[in-house]
Amino acid sequence: MPPHGQLLLPLLSTLGQTGPKQAKAVCESLAEGLNIHPDIREAMGKDTLGRTFNQFNRRVRWVKQTADQLGLIHTPERGIWALTDKGKEIAGKSGKDDLGTIEKGTVVTLFSTPNGKFLWGYAEDVAKRIEPGSVRLLLTSPPYPLMRKKQYGNLNGENYLDWLEDILGRHLDCLMPNGAMLINLGEAYQQSGSPELSTYREELIIRAKKNLGLRLFGKYYWQNPCKPPAGYWVTHAKCRPKNDTEEILWLARENPEFHGQEIRTPYSPSMLRDLKNGPDTRKARPSGHGNAKAGFAVDHGGAWPGQLLRFPNADSQSQYFQFCKKQELPAHPARFPKELAEHLITGHSETGELICDPFGGSGTTAAAAEKLNRKWVSGDRELVYALGAIGRFNHLLKK
Repeated sequence: MPPHGQLLLPLLSTLGQTGPKQAKAVCESLAEGLNIHPDIREAMGKDTLGRTFNQFNRRVRWVKQTADQLGLIHTPERGIWALTDKGKEIAGKSGKDDLGTIEKGTVVTLFSTPNGKFLWGYAEDVAKRIEPGSVRLLLTSPPYPLMRKKQYGNLNGENYLDWLEDILGRHLDCLMPNGAMLINLGEAYQQSGSPELSTYREELIIRAKKNLGLRLFGKYYWQNPCKPPAGYWVTHAKCRPKNDTEEILWLARENPEFHGQEIRTPYSPSMLRDLKNGPDTRKARPSGHGNAKAGFAVDHGGAWPGQLLRFPNADSQSQYFQFCKKQELPAHPARFPKELAEHLITGHSETGELICDPFGGSGTTAAAAEKLNRKWVSGDRELVYALGAIGRFNHLLKK
C-alpha cells in the first residue's frame, strides 16, 4: 500500500489528466496508473463499527482530505472531485521522485496563516518571492555537507560552499539594513575513512565576509543532551567524543539588533541568595576583573543570555509527529527543537517583524514565528516534508 505522502502528487496528476470525476472512478484511475497489485487493490478492512471498506479507496480519500486542506482539490458537486487552480499548477509542475521535489524556478504557495505562508520551492527561488529589505531575521538550518547523503540530498566540499554562499547571497537583498542571519550548521568529516573534521564552517565565515560583506557577530552553540552517539569514529573506533553540539553563526552586514533582555535565563540559587543578602556580602573577584559588588546590586529579572543553548530534541509525541503518523508522512530527519527557534527569534526580532526560513523542513521556525506573533515566510523543495508542516498549523490554515 503506497504511503500517504506518495499518493498526493499522483492523485493530482490523475485529476489533471481526467478532469472532474466521481471519487470511485478517481480511485480506479489512480490504482491503474500506479500499477497497484490486485491483492492490494481489493484488500478490505473493518472499522470500529464492523463495517467493511476498501483499504486503498479509504487511503485515497484521506489523501484527498489533505488536498482539501491545502486548497488543491474541491468538490463542485456531491461525489465529484476536481482540481482547484492551485492544484492544476502543482499537477503541471511537480517533480517525479518519491519526495515530490519541485522543479527549479517554480514556487507554489502550499498554505498560509494570518501571519505567514509556506512555499513549495527551492531556497534560491523562495528568495524571489520576498520583498527586498523586509526580513529582520533569516533563521535556518540548511543540509550539512555530510559524506553519507541524507534522503533530501546534500553536497560536500567546494561544491557545498559554492552552493550555500549562493543561497545566502540571494537572500541578502531580502534583509533589512540591520537584519541578520542565524545559520545552524553541524560538524562534518573532511573525507571518508578519516576522523578529521571539515573546516567548512570556518571557510564559510571567510567567504561570507569577503564575497558578501556579511560579518560575524557571534556564535551560538546548541547542545542536544539526548543526541545519541553516531558514526564509526565514535561508536566503533571510539577515537573521538560524541558530537552533541552544533554551531549557529550570527552574520550581518551592519550592527544587528539584539534583545538579550527578552531571553534572560533564570538566576541560580546562589545568585538569588546574593541579591537577597545585598552586594556588600560579595568579595572581590580573584581575577580583578569587573566590580563584584556593583554587578550583584540590581535584580534584572534574570541572567544575561549566554552562547551555549541547551535544548533537547527528543519530542516524539508532539502535534507534528501525531499528524505525520496519522497521515502516513515521513517525519523530517533533521528538525530544530521549537524551544530553540523561539529563543533565537525572541532575541533577534520584535513583534510583527518578518522571519524567513528558506529550508523550512518540518516548519519549526515558521511555527515559532507564528506563536511569537512575527510575520514569516518559509519554504522547502520536498513536498512530503512541507505537507508534514501542516500538522503545526492545522487550526490556522486558510485555503
